[in-house]
Amino acid sequence: MFQNMNRLHIPVLQTEVIQKLEIKENGVYVDCTAGYGGHTKQILNKLTSKGLLICIDLSDKAINFLKKEFASSKNIVIVKENFKNIHSILDRMGIKSIDGVLLDLGFNSNQLEEAPSYLSYHKNSPLDMRYSLESNVTAGNIINSWNQQNLERIFKEYGEEKYSYEIAKNICSQREQHFIETTDDLVSIIKNSVPARYSREKHPARKIFQALRIQINDEYGNVIEFFKNIKSLLRDESKIIIITFHSGEDKLVKEQINQLRETFVLTTKNVYPKFQEKQENPRSRSSKLRLLKIKKVLH
Repeated sequence: MFQNMNRLHIPVLQTEVIQKLEIKENGVYVDCTAGYGGHTKQILNKLTSKGLLICIDLSDKAINFLKKEFASSKNIVIVKENFKNIHSILDRMGIKSIDGVLLDLGFNSNQLEEAPSYLSYHKNSPLDMRYSLESNVTAGNIINSWNQQNLERIFKEYGEEKYSYEIAKNICSQREQHFIETTDDLVSIIKNSVPARYSREKHPARKIFQALRIQINDEYGNVIEFFKNIKSLLRDESKIIIITFHSGEDKLVKEQINQLRETFVLTTKNVYPKFQEKQENPRSRSSKLRLLKIKKVLH
């Protein structure tokens, strides 16, 4: 089962990640969203037994897979936790600084239809969308209880949905008649709220599901906390790689990078997938890699 899951997911920009990290064979690296180990395996291959790779993920299935996949590796530590807590995670291990960190903000393809989260709008399932069951708020809670104004706000802010008003209005209208329970219920409302031509271009639910996922899992808040907590772990020549998949996410990351400049002199570079990768892995088309190199710590 695990091997099949691993083949289904293709990490984006694999070659570029390894090239830009410029991995030191005895260095300390962190894969903040390890998933099913696509990038993890490539990083680990570059390390000697004296190097160390810390893998972080919130998914129980991903953690179980990683522990099985890398059971024979002695220089890897696997942690089930939120990547925003990177400082406390490493502090518990006695690690004061790192050589590089990877933060891939795209969710793993296998998570789309994994119980209990059910992130996909292609399969009928409960409206959940949580990355971790430790959170009490589900998509169903939000869809069935938030007022129209707040629904419209997150659809605009996190989904950049131009029909946010119409969709929020129809959600509130429909739930007066019956509880909106499944992904199919919500997709049907969305399709009836937008012009037919809009549905022909791309799936009309994709931005709404994105917005709900971001809200429920506090994805933007996690990124902000990550940047706050990573500052004390960086040193001269440390490298940060962040992969984003949509404009709102990338804008937030850019803002956080600018704040890092108050503490560090750094160089940045943007990298995009090559044509061949876009053809082979359509998911990579919207991806963008931001490379940060710490050149000097300001005192």
